[in-house]
Amino acid sequence: MHSLRVRGCLKLVTALVIIVVLTVLNCTLIYADDTNLGRTPDGVFPLQENDVIMEAEEITVDLEKNSVECIFVFHNTGKKKNVYMGFPGQLGLKYENINAVDLKIRNFKTYIKGKEVPVTHEKSIKKDTLERLNMQDYNEFFTFTVPFEADERITIRNTYNFMPTYDSIGNVYSGYVLETGAMWKGTIGSAKVIFKLGNIKPYQIEKLNIGGFRFEGNTLVWERKDFEPKYNLQVTYNTYRYSPDFYLSSDETTKREAYLKKNSYDIVEQLARKNDTDELISLYNKAVHEYNSILALYIASFLPDNKIVKEDTNIDNIVVRKMNDYYAIECNIIGEEPLHTQLTISHTENGNTIEDFSESLMHSYSYYYRYFVPGTEYTITCKLIDWLDREKQKTIKFKVPEQEEALSENNAQPSDISAIESNEIERLDIQPGGPPIYSSSNDIENVALNDDTDISSDTSNKSNTENQTGIYIRIFIGMLMGIFLLGITVALVIKIRKKEQA
Repeated sequence: MHSLRVRGCLKLVTALVIIVVLTVLNCTLIYADDTNLGRTPDGVFPLQENDVIMEAEEITVDLEKNSVECIFVFHNTGKKKNVYMGFPGQLGLKYENINAVDLKIRNFKTYIKGKEVPVTHEKSIKKDTLERLNMQDYNEFFTFTVPFEADERITIRNTYNFMPTYDSIGNVYSGYVLETGAMWKGTIGSAKVIFKLGNIKPYQIEKLNIGGFRFEGNTLVWERKDFEPKYNLQVTYNTYRYSPDFYLSSDETTKREAYLKKNSYDIVEQLARKNDTDELISLYNKAVHEYNSILALYIASFLPDNKIVKEDTNIDNIVVRKMNDYYAIECNIIGEEPLHTQLTISHTENGNTIEDFSESLMHSYSYYYRYFVPGTEYTITCKLIDWLDREKQKTIKFKVPEQEEALSENNAQPSDISAIESNEIERLDIQPGGPPIYSSSNDIENVALNDDTDISSDTSNKSNTENQTGIYIRIFIGMLMGIFLLGITVALVIKIRKKEQA
């Protein structure tokens, strides 16, 4: 009996240790639109609202202060009514890089007509019910009631704080959830989301998802009008990659890559100060054709709209490469980040089309495939949906030679790959953000590229180091709490054994 108690204590404390460590180490932000709610004895759930329209929203996310302000304008097109609203306070486990326990926002407040109103923190209904509503990712809400007169417009202001999420290589994930705004009547009239960068530099931004972003001074701005939200926004940045700690611990190749990326943005700023429009246009075109969409957006912020042709999100080409015992298939995306990308492989057999493969592509828009049959002609199709819900598609014919060696890693035969020159086949990972190397014919204040250059001289390094220090502190605190709980366990075990001996 006593041994069972001992094991029970050990299990309990082990669980507590895991919870404490997870809570200390992982803190993730999430922001979202207000949504209309219903209530059951089990909890709250999103409802489709048939009278109230979200006419406008303006969101300001301060990445330096870890704070968010949301301003919504709602219009009740129906009769007088009370509307039960909720703001998602915690997300579920849809995204593989974050945990449900991390997604809580803090200090949430709501103001209606400029006056703060009471807010209740409530859990959602059961997961299977939420899945039927396609809202399974939202399991907690901050709720409040809004009294509407007939045909009344009301401005609602929400404010809250968050803690950013880091991964093991220093990437920080931020963003804003738009899709909960789909529960209101009709479309969203206008949406504007502003990310204040603070000490984060443009070259430290790793990914912008989805398209529609632009640089405005020291901010990133996303805007769209008259739309039904089907996606969320994501901003990923990495300040650690340009900190002294990174510089001291990295190999020469990695340091040089970081320096080259920073240097390409420095060149843009130098050209902008000199008002060298022609060189900026040349650099913009180069960034677009190298699939470096973030650098292209940054350059565009210094150019008049009538000076450049902004590339719509499209499929530039499809590349197939032989890599040992498999093939690498790349859908090279030009322009801004798409909403969805699908790769399909099929062939014809006895007059019938047989689909061999169909899957969404993530991150680098490439896939490794090993099931091509020599001598069979395949149809490879890449299809995307951009941030404006427009569909684009490109298709090529591909035939594996009867003699496998006819297609080697560095020699793609023109007859095998449609509309692609062999010199275009350069790399597998074409995710936007890679550093271009640029040389201007003008007199640019450019630092020579050498291994001795210190990339850690940026004035924002102090804040970069502080971000990483925060991670180490959370790890240290988690370890101390784990040791403390382990000590309690040992004491309990000793006490139980003494009772057994007595």
